[in-house]
Amino acid sequence: MKPTIILLALISTIVTARSDLVIKQQNTIAQNKTSQSYTVTIKIRGDKIRTDTDGGLMAGTSFIIDANTYDSFTLEHKHKSVVKDSGEKEKQLQEKEKQSGNTNSVEGKLAKPLDTGKSEKVGAYDTEIYTWSGVNGGTATFWVAKDFPNYERIKVAIDKLGQLAGLATLNAMFTLPGMVVKSQMILKRDVGETTSTATLISVKEEPIDASTFEVPGDYTDITPPERHPRTNTVTTPNK
Repeated sequence: MKPTIILLALISTIVTARSDLVIKQQNTIAQNKTSQSYTVTIKIRGDKIRTDTDGGLMAGTSFIIDANTYDSFTLEHKHKSVVKDSGEKEKQLQEKEKQSGNTNSVEGKLAKPLDTGKSEKVGAYDTEIYTWSGVNGGTATFWVAKDFPNYERIKVAIDKLGQLAGLATLNAMFTLPGMVVKSQMILKRDVGETTSTATLISVKEEPIDASTFEVPGDYTDITPPERHPRTNTVTTPNK
């Protein structure tokens, strides 16, 4: 099953044409009187992305996706198992959007964030605060750093990887004027109000071995028969 993860992707200086990136962020989810915090590590190498979760409901779980094929792998480390999802349907949908010329369909359906005129320091970054209101009473606040280093190049790399790359992809959907360095989303549901907050911990540019995006050879495939991918997968298990 593909986990729904709210990720904040924040990247510093990029000096090469294709950089490997490691981003860490702190996520907190509060519902009613309970809350849980966990750390997410995001690794990006070319068209591959991997997220590892430390704590929370997804503790001990990794998620790998290929931005070209949309094939994905959910690794459950405790039991050394993997569930595979073919990205063929998603890829066909994306191709259909491109052929129709409706490349901004998501943006067109969303309300625009409003500039509050307020500013605040978030870590080392001077930010401007934007708010957004959606359907069913959902709201969001974004702390946006307009002078984030090499933001334009970063944005291209992040947007290429889709929603799992983090909240920086919201820049494309909402046309925010800089890098989101903190976000807070509030959703109202039948079970109560849920508040999700994401904040940058660290970001590094460093080489990532290709094996990071491979399924370990000793992991058991527990994919239900109807979900087995019929296309080429992201990786070849280690021999």
